[in-house]
Amino acid sequence: MWYITELYIPQHYSVKINSTQTTIQPDLLVLFGAGRSEIGSRPNQSFEFRIEKALELHKKYPNVKLLLSGSDRNAIYTETKTMMDTLLSKGIPRNRILRDSTSSSTFSSIFYIKRNHRAENILFISQEEHLWRALFLASCAGINASGVAAKRIDQPYHRYYLIRERQARIWSIFSGIVLWF
Repeated sequence: MWYITELYIPQHYSVKINSTQTTIQPDLLVLFGAGRSEIGSRPNQSFEFRIEKALELHKKYPNVKLLLSGSDRNAIYTETKTMMDTLLSKGIPRNRILRDSTSSSTFSSIFYIKRNHRAENILFISQEEHLWRALFLASCAGINASGVAAKRIDQPYHRYYLIRERQARIWSIFSGIVLWF
């Protein structure tokens, strides 16, 4: 199990991630939600850095729709609504934005994409460590995807983020089997 989660997934899927540019012409950009900060209602650093990268990619691909994937089930903080409001305030037109407000995990985001979008080339936006897992799950689901990494969060939160991602990669192996079928 350790080999798969700590060596295979990061090494195998790192080649599908580019932090500055991408070589594919995407038909869909997917911005993954990032939860909320310790304060409660304010977006966290991961969220802010992902938004920055989404804005950069929108400028590069202005005609490609942007799917916001996250959960709006929390009354205090609604991920996709917060993402949409932020992107609209930064000038992205409403008709370029799609919302998946039902996904509370990377697994459910990938499952939603598989069921609802027939894009040939999908470009995921997240931090690198999360992209490894998202790309692994997409591959299991038969989705052709690449990733663009947003800036890493600062210490000491980065250490927590790495621990969380290691645990999530273990779970993703079992989730990937479900997506495979």
